[in-house]
Amino acid sequence: MNKARCLVTGAAGFIGSNLCEQLLARGHSVIGVDSFIPYYPRTLKESNLTVLQDSPNFTFHEMDLRDADLTDIFKDIDVVFHLAAMAGLVRSWNNFNLYMTCNIEVTQKLLEAARKSEIRHFIHGSTSSVYGRFATGNEESPLRPFSPYGVTKLAAENLCRAYAENFALPLTILRFFSVYGPRQRPDMAYNIFIRALLAGDQRHTAADISKIERILGYKPTTPVRAGLEAQVAWQRNLLP
Repeated sequence: MNKARCLVTGAAGFIGSNLCEQLLARGHSVIGVDSFIPYYPRTLKESNLTVLQDSPNFTFHEMDLRDADLTDIFKDIDVVFHLAAMAGLVRSWNNFNLYMTCNIEVTQKLLEAARKSEIRHFIHGSTSSVYGRFATGNEESPLRPFSPYGVTKLAAENLCRAYAENFALPLTILRFFSVYGPRQRPDMAYNIFIRALLAGDQRHTAADISKIERILGYKPTTPVRAGLEAQVAWQRNLLP
C-alpha cells in the first residue's frame, strides 16, 4: 500500500510489535496503543517496544481503549490494525466481563470511530478459536466456538461485518492459527516447550541398560511412540 498513517492496537504484544516493526520498515508511520493488561509480565511487553521507540515515525500511547477518548488517536489515520484483545481459552471461563469488554465493546468503539473518520481500511485480528475444538479447513468451516473467548471473538467479527455492510467500511478479518516466532506470549505452547528445552528440563536423557540386560535379560518391548499414544488416550479419557 502507499505510505500510510497506521493505528495498531495491542502494539506491545507479540503480533502487534512485529507488525509495527514491519510497517515502520516499509516507511509507514505508526500510532501504537496498548493497555498492558497483566495477562503476562509487563516487562516482556515493554521489551517488545524497545526496537520501535527509536523510530521517529512511531508514537506510542498507553491507554485502556474501554474508557479512552479515541478522538486524538484517530486524527488522520488511514488504516486500523485492531489486534488488541483479551486472549486465553481457559481463563475466559473465570471472568467473562473482562473478555466481553475487551473483545466486543472495544471493537465496537473502534469501529464507530473508524466509521466517523472515513479510514481506508479496518483490519481486524481474530482467531482460530471461533471454529471451536476442530480448527481445520478454510474459512467456510463451521463456526462453533468452544469457550467464552471464542464466543467474544466471533461476536467481534460479526460486529465488524455489520459495520462493513451498513456503512461500507473497508474491512478485512484475519483468523490467526497458533502463530509462532520471536516475542511469542509466554503462555503459548511453543514458548513453553522451547523454554523447557533451553533452561528447566534435563538436556539429554539416555540410560545405559546393558547391566539389566546382562543380569536379568530385560529387553524393552514398548516403542516410545506406542507408549506416548497410550498416555494420550489415557489423558483424553480424563477430560470432562
